[in-house]
Amino acid sequence: MKRFTIISVALVMGLGGTAWAAPDRAWRWDLGVDTTSSVTQVYLAPDASVTFAPGVFGIGAGLKTYVGVPYMDVLVSPYLHGEIGVFYLNLGAVFEAKGPVSRSGKTAVSINDLDTPVSPLVALGFQPVIFRSESGVWKLDVGLEGFMSTVYVDEPDDPGEAVGLALLAPLTIALNVPKVTIGVTYAFGHVN
Repeated sequence: MKRFTIISVALVMGLGGTAWAAPDRAWRWDLGVDTTSSVTQVYLAPDASVTFAPGVFGIGAGLKTYVGVPYMDVLVSPYLHGEIGVFYLNLGAVFEAKGPVSRSGKTAVSINDLDTPVSPLVALGFQPVIFRSESGVWKLDVGLEGFMSTVYVDEPDDPGEAVGLALLAPLTIALNVPKVTIGVTYAFGHVN
């Protein structure tokens, strides 16, 4: 996991270095912070990406980190970024860098409990400009994201409760996958 995170950060930094040296300057850097929420979890999510956007269309890569507010888990997500105007689509993977804290009477179900400890990431959203300056633009980031994250389920006290929880656990996990995100992003470099 640590090796993959280091490689992901190096890839984004390498793209950023390549973008800085590019003579056509059609590259843009985005730095943002979002609040991402599901039914059971809230994350603070800093994000860094680099995008080649010579016109309306753009393509790039980024790295987003999700820090769980109530459960203190940390997730890392390298992704590919595509955009048309203010609309974007991110496709990537989510890895658990730090597991959730334990809670009495509860069992945590997280990415590391999956057969393959990675969750796919799909994010759709839009980033309208809210303020322009000489050095860059501030954008509002509003979107929907889908990935597996931490959810707690009750530890059963008797066999009947165990059966009920076993039936409800998939629903609880499924309700935790869709997330709403809102935040701000500062973009600099070649901004449209």
